[in-house]
Amino acid sequence: MTTAHLTEGSVGSAQLAESSVSGAHLQAGAVTTAHLTEGSVGSAQLAESSVSGAHLQAGAVTTAHLADGSVGSTRLVEGGVSGAHLQAGAVMTAHLAEGSVGSAQLAEGGVSGTHLQASAVTTAHLAEGSVGSAQLAESSVSGAHLQAGTVTTSHLAFQPVQTVSAVAAVQQFGLSAFILRVEDEKTEVILNFDRPFADENYVLVATANKSSCYAVIKQKQKASAVIEMVRTKFSPSFTGRSIG
Repeated sequence: MTTAHLTEGSVGSAQLAESSVSGAHLQAGAVTTAHLTEGSVGSAQLAESSVSGAHLQAGAVTTAHLADGSVGSTRLVEGGVSGAHLQAGAVMTAHLAEGSVGSAQLAEGGVSGTHLQASAVTTAHLAEGSVGSAQLAESSVSGAHLQAGTVTTSHLAFQPVQTVSAVAAVQQFGLSAFILRVEDEKTEVILNFDRPFADENYVLVATANKSSCYAVIKQKQKASAVIEMVRTKFSPSFTGRSIG
């Protein structure tokens, strides 16, 4: 019996022997979803690149399905990476956008002197009372930094001239040599001041280092004065110093 002896439609499933139908007997497109038993299509039956996103159920792709390095920046949704996804130390300077680190991102005590640029700290950054003697460089305070009336006698390393008036006193002192010859009764000593006084109403005190004479103020000017050394008793010629 050949195909010619069979009438159309005379061969059904009952007439087919088990495993008698191969791929060669099937027409193109003859096998549909209805012909496939559940679980009959595995990886061996899938053509390369035949599975697209449309074939995947929601949530079907898990970490186990992802190859190492397969998830790049284009696969990440905006805002999809949180702190929980970052490894410790993963964020470096190159990852930070300019201006992205503010005071809220800095840990308390996290900024040291090495992080500051030269001249970065100005008056506006200093808390009131934060600069003490330890912070001042030697010789850094000049008269321009002192308020009027700030320096009192307790701050001075020497005993100043005290006056009853509000005018500042000028104190000058020094030594001048003189000679009294045996025939001289007196001699003059001219004192030139290092700093002129405001007027002639200053107080001048003079004495000598010899007991046989005394000093008399003969003349006073703003920038100089004349002292007269007067012999008190007969004595040989001598030299001495007037102290004023």
